[in-house]
Amino acid sequence: MFHLHVWPGKWDLPTIDSQCLAAVLHLQLAVPGRFDIVECANPDLSPSGQLPFLQHEHRSISPLSSIVAYVSNLDEDRAPRPCDGIDSETLLFAPSLDADLSAKQKASSVAWTSYVEAHFGDLILNAFYAHPINYVRLTLPTLTSVLHFPQTYFVPGRLREMYRPRLEAAGLWDTTSPEEVEEAQPARGWKTSFAEAVNRPREHEDGSEKVRKAFQKEKILAKARTTLDHLSSLIPQGSFVYGATPTSLDALLSAHVLLILHAPLPNPLLKTLILESYPTLIDHALLLRTKAFPSQPVTPTSPLASAPSFQLRFDDNSSKAQNVTAIEERPHPPIQALSHLSFQESIQLSATGFVRLARSLMSVRMGEERIAEGEDIGDESGQDDTEKELDKQLATGRRIWFVAAGVGLVVYALLTGVVQVQLPNGDEEGEDNDGEEDEE
Repeated sequence: MFHLHVWPGKWDLPTIDSQCLAAVLHLQLAVPGRFDIVECANPDLSPSGQLPFLQHEHRSISPLSSIVAYVSNLDEDRAPRPCDGIDSETLLFAPSLDADLSAKQKASSVAWTSYVEAHFGDLILNAFYAHPINYVRLTLPTLTSVLHFPQTYFVPGRLREMYRPRLEAAGLWDTTSPEEVEEAQPARGWKTSFAEAVNRPREHEDGSEKVRKAFQKEKILAKARTTLDHLSSLIPQGSFVYGATPTSLDALLSAHVLLILHAPLPNPLLKTLILESYPTLIDHALLLRTKAFPSQPVTPTSPLASAPSFQLRFDDNSSKAQNVTAIEERPHPPIQALSHLSFQESIQLSATGFVRLARSLMSVRMGEERIAEGEDIGDESGQDDTEKELDKQLATGRRIWFVAAGVGLVVYALLTGVVQVQLPNGDEEGEDNDGEEDEE
């Protein structure tokens, strides 16, 4: 059986990440009943350092593109066994969702998949990580609610900084003013270190700041309209991209749409745009969700119910759901709930992530120093010397980190009462000595 590790689910979705949601939808369409969902809050467990990742036998596969390729190349002899209580003879097994596409369609699918991941992915990351109010009020609390100590302190910020160069290159990084973050700050606590890292807000917002905000908003909307116009034109009315059968591109596109529509973003700029102007994308997402999970049709209480003309689409998709259910059996994948690690395990995994991050940063820094000094990057002897020096620095940093972690663990144990130190009482010792003298 496949074990798909994804970020935990919220907002009536099996996961809070678009790539993870695309993996869930893809496996549900390709190999239903043969995988379970493992809620995971530690990206460092993945071979790529990002979720999702798939475990099958002794293999761990990541990222999403590698998962799709691995599943697509399976044959029935290597098919994972069904989940407990499910008859394999009644299950669908279509590991390659793109098997029926022509060579031209496959090439088109690859190109549009890259387009969705790059352009629609940038819009998703902007909504969740770059926009200050959305990050402070939704993304940060959501991540800290599923992370364990001490990862709550650094993982959200590490993810945000990881996406920052990508969004800056796309022109979608919000250079927010300090007062906007301060206004978005929830109740003060140890989980709100991001909001405390900014300066005090100014009393009044000047005209230039208002112009900057308006310009940034229009810039995001312009990019969103261009991206969504192209994607909406791909989808025939009431169908999938390449006909009546969903493909890997359909799963990826629907995952992005479903996430942005379900997430309760405080500033729903992109969500409002899709609801008001792109009913084709909503219909497509509803249709694929009904196809993947026919036993869970969308109801009028869903977050999608705010879409214009939703009742008509709901009625249509309800009838489609009944037809799909009668033809196909797609049992809902079992979910292994998130299990919190012990303090020692959290320290160990944090050290792994720290070493991985430090190694990548030091490699970049040393490479830049070598370029500045005019060294030949292609020289193998220079690379060996660089790697040796890097290993020495990492070894030293690793020892220092473990010493600091050990001291912190001892202090934590003493402060929380896990370990209690009892000192001898001087009066009791004196009484004991007097008793011994009396006996003598």
